[in-house]
Amino acid sequence: MKIIQLSDLHLTTPGRVLHGRDPLQHFQAAIADINTHQRDAALVVIPAIFPMMAARPR
Repeated sequence: MKIIQLSDLHLTTPGRVLHGRDPLQHFQAAIADINTHQRDAALVVIPAIFPMMAARPR
């Protein structure tokens, strides 16, 4: 059974650049690649860990 895990996504506000790269664009490219080349995967896991968001005052 093939399981794919995507981690350390570092997603930010859409359109925001992080270290010269757009994390959302890279995430979308990864999903497109999985859909094209890894269609036999039984599961794609995307852990939801948001420690920085929890620490920010509202």
